[in-house]
Amino acid sequence: MLHDKEAVMTLLKSETLTKADIIDHLVDTFGFTRQQGRLLVDSFFDEIYAHLVEGREVKLSGFGNFLLKDKKSRPGRNPKTGEEVEISARRVVTFKAGQKLRRQVDEKQLQMAT
Repeated sequence: MLHDKEAVMTLLKSETLTKADIIDHLVDTFGFTRQQGRLLVDSFFDEIYAHLVEGREVKLSGFGNFLLKDKKSRPGRNPKTGEEVEISARRVVTFKAGQKLRRQVDEKQLQMAT
């Protein structure tokens, strides 16, 4: 289904991939209604969101991992005024691309360079 490389490459041709692009792809490829496509995409992202909010990491095989990192508070500077400010401790979400994704991005970059 999504292993159809031509369909995926068509989806990725634009500069930026949006949720609307993914919905359009589901509608065109699988015959979903626009409402069904939106529900599927929203449900997918809602599931990822819920796991991260609960403090759990998300691992998508062949794609990558969304990781949670705790950052310590640190001194900072207001760029407008130069005033020193304390940047508070916080938890952030980071993404680490999987090996398969990194390899494909590297291959594409090499193809574009030649």
